[in-house]
Amino acid sequence: MSQQITRRSVLGSIAAVGIASIAGCSSSTPDENQTESPDQNSAIKNFSAQGMSIEIELSNEDIDAVQLNHDGERVKGPEPIPNSTTVTFDMGYDYDPGEYTVKGLSNEDEVLDDTITIQPDHEIVNMGLGMNNPEKIRDHPYITDLEDYIYFEIENQGTAADKITGFRSPDTPHPATDNEVKKSGLLNPDEKEVTYSPISLPVGEKTLIVTEPVFLTLDDGRKWYCGETHTFDVTLVFANADNLNRTLSFETTTTTSEYDSEDPLEITDSACEASKLTTTE
Repeated sequence: MSQQITRRSVLGSIAAVGIASIAGCSSSTPDENQTESPDQNSAIKNFSAQGMSIEIELSNEDIDAVQLNHDGERVKGPEPIPNSTTVTFDMGYDYDPGEYTVKGLSNEDEVLDDTITIQPDHEIVNMGLGMNNPEKIRDHPYITDLEDYIYFEIENQGTAADKITGFRSPDTPHPATDNEVKKSGLLNPDEKEVTYSPISLPVGEKTLIVTEPVFLTLDDGRKWYCGETHTFDVTLVFANADNLNRTLSFETTTTTSEYDSEDPLEITDSACEASKLTTTE
């Protein structure tokens, strides 16, 4: 004889299943909920860089040491952080830019695993011609004729220190190229003699760099003359960041009617006035 299915029996079955489900959910222990908590996975509370160092603030107060890995290999630590949630690593200039894994340890057991990106990010925040802004480079060592130079102010807005290793400007009267003698094409203010060595770019700082005298030449075929617009390409080369390539331009005009020589007026002459150095699109 078949059993009759009534409305009451159906409702009773649904209620039974619901109670069993609730009981199953409530059987989870507090420890299991803590392990799977999203807050546990949000391991890094804050990450910043300054100079040559990085600082990592962690959200887990139980961590007593931190280790930094790159490509599966330990590169820093474990660094003890007793009674603290913040660790500082000195990265210096000798590192591989990219993604790093932060491992938090508690009693030598790994309880945290998160990632950060360590790499420089350079911006040209100011630039100009020495002939227009002599006060910017007047105190720079080795410079004699200010009108022969270009300067740049570079700010490292990234998360790792870097060095500028080269300046290239092949089209200027005195071309700056990649050669063995003038390695970087830049004057290093920290050197006691002209070595054209790389210049440090710490995080969060603006650094003034001055090129070699790109407008100085005795070759008549390479000289630039007044009354013309001069456009040229430059490349800034870095140790751990992509090159910065820019096309720069400035206009020149004769500033005095007393110049009556039949010889063309060079841009470095005091009677020649140059406009602001700009970037062309």
